Order: sequence, then structure tokens, then C-alpha cells
Amino acid sequence: MGKAKRKRTLKKTNSTSSTGSGGMSHAALSKGFRDLGNQIAVTLDTNGQIVRIDLGVKDLKAYTLAEGKQKIGSGWGPFYRTRASGMDELVSTASVRELVAGMTQGKKSYTANEVKQAEEALNAISAVRLPTKYVGFAYKDQNVPNGKVQHPTSPDEGFWMGKKEIGAHGTLDLNRRRAVYQAMDEEAKNKSSGFKILETGMLRSLTFTVNEFMGPADADNLQTVSKITQDEKDEQMLVREQAKEEAVRLGAKRRGGSSRSRTRTWEGGSGQRDVSPERTLKPNDEKKVRPNSTNTAAPTVATPVLQAHVVAVVPALTPVHTSTPAPTLAPTVRRSTRNTGKVIKYGK
Repeated sequence: MGKAKRKRTLKKTNSTSSTGSGGMSHAALSKGFRDLGNQIAVTLDTNGQIVRIDLGVKDLKAYTLAEGKQKIGSGWGPFYRTRASGMDELVSTASVRELVAGMTQGKKSYTANEVKQAEEALNAISAVRLPTKYVGFAYKDQNVPNGKVQHPTSPDEGFWMGKKEIGAHGTLDLNRRRAVYQAMDEEAKNKSSGFKILETGMLRSLTFTVNEFMGPADADNLQTVSKITQDEKDEQMLVREQAKEEAVRLGAKRRGGSSRSRTRTWEGGSGQRDVSPERTLKPNDEKKVRPNSTNTAAPTVATPVLQAHVVAVVPALTPVHTSTPAPTLAPTVRRSTRNTGKVIKYGK
């Protein structure tokens, strides 16, 4: 962060003011997510299918429930983060670890169909990732408290801050974890199915990120580091708008407002569970994210069901086919009320 002295009297604040679920600590959140995992394990809808969203994650590696259980005690972080490298896991790595722990400890024996459903659910959450280099923001106004954030990323790749700078990342990361837990806990108290609880967590992770953690690169009150080109800004805007579209598909509402300007001011609103109006993209990118009724470039394709390693009954989640590596997931095609456009693909 810059060394300029911050003025505490300024009314304008950014998203680090969000407290999510009552200021819970990481330890308390871990226990909460584990308890949610227990409940999810016994309420999965074995006749249903979880919503799979598409954020264009390239070469996402699937994992089995048995593999997840095996990694909980040691090595979970590297195992889970390398399902797709260079990504911000919007439902945090630690939170998913506790969900897996709860799901495998709360239910000792799974039928083949239950294993399949559990693995589909966990891999759907794993797909909720965005490139770390894009996540953050930097206000032009140096007096905005905590006005610069960069998710840790590879050297020289960050959009918002210089090498090894992260700003208020830790605060926002904790607040997002709180917000996701709060939303999932509310859904669990409504006696919803395990799929619905998990979908609610996916949705809240998206709305928190686009509202409080990931500013639009072309907003007139934000500035990227000087080396970022306009083409790179275009890609970041595309990815962010895709995240908003997927949030809407999961149930988020659009806030009011008629402006679709790509440069309109970003407010960084705290605690909001809806998403902002659309921002105009380059013509080709518009077709990828928001294809209109005249776009016939791509037919609608059903989201494929993830194949799981299963047997008739899996007592205590004994690993199955341990000699076979987990499959690599191809990017899914978006299921939407709009016409389906081309899948967006990118690397780190």
C-alpha cells in the first residue's frame, strides 16, 4: 500500500468494512463449516443435480470424496489449490476443507449414488475460482481507507499493486469467508437440501467478490498499475462480468440503474447480495457473456454430469480405484435463461 497518510474523517469507505457473520474468527468459522458439512452429508438430494457454473476455469482437476478425506489431515492446501493454479478460490480453501471433513465424518457410509452426488457438489464448488491477478482494486483517491488491495499472485502479474504488495487482502478474505458462512448457515436453518446450501455459498462468494473484492479495471475511480494494457483490462472486465452473470443464474438480482457504461464509478458496496447493472464490453465479448436472441453461434448444450469413482457401497469412504488419477474437468457450457454463448477460457 502507499505510504500517504489516510484521513479518518473521510466518509467514503470501501468493502473492508464488511463483517460478514458477526465478526467470527477463522477458528470459529472452521467449526461452523464443519458443522455445515455434517448437515449437507445427510441432506443431499440424490434425485437432483447441483448447478454447475462456468467461470472459464481452464483444466480444472476433479477430485474424489475419498481423496478429499485423505488430504484433510495433511497437504490439503496444496492439493486443493492445484486443482487449478493461479486462482482465487472464492469459497476458501480452508472452508472447503472443513466442509469435506464434516461430510466424511458426519456420514460414515455412502452408497454409490451418494458418493456421486457428493463429488459433483464438491467439484461444483471447486469451479468457483477467478484468476488471482484480477482480484483486488485501487482507488485513485489516496484518502480512501484501505483503498488498495491485490490478491497474492505471481510476481509481476498483479493488476492493482506492485510486487509483493497485498494491502487489505487479509481483511477482505476473512470477511468473504464470514459472508459465505452466514449465507449457508441461514439456508441450513431453513432445512434446505445439501445442494441448495452449497449453491447458496457459491452465490454469496460471487456477490461478495464482485461487490467488495474485485473492482472493474476500467472504472473511472480506479487505477491499475501502469504496465497493464487495455487488452488486459478488457479481459479482466470480461471475466468480472461473467462472474456477475453466473451470480444472476444462481439467483442474484440486478440492482437498479440504467447506465451500462464500462467506466462508471465503482462503489465497492458493503454487504450487498445482489449485483450491479451490466457494464458494456467489447462487441465480441458481449456475445460471449450476454448473447442476444440473434446470436446463433453456439447451440444450447446440457451441462455434463461429473463421473465419480464409485462402488455399490463405500463404507467409511474407502478410496476407490486409487491407481486411477482424478479426471480433468473440461470447462462446462453455461446453462442460462439467455441464449448460450461461447465458453470463456483463460489460463492463470
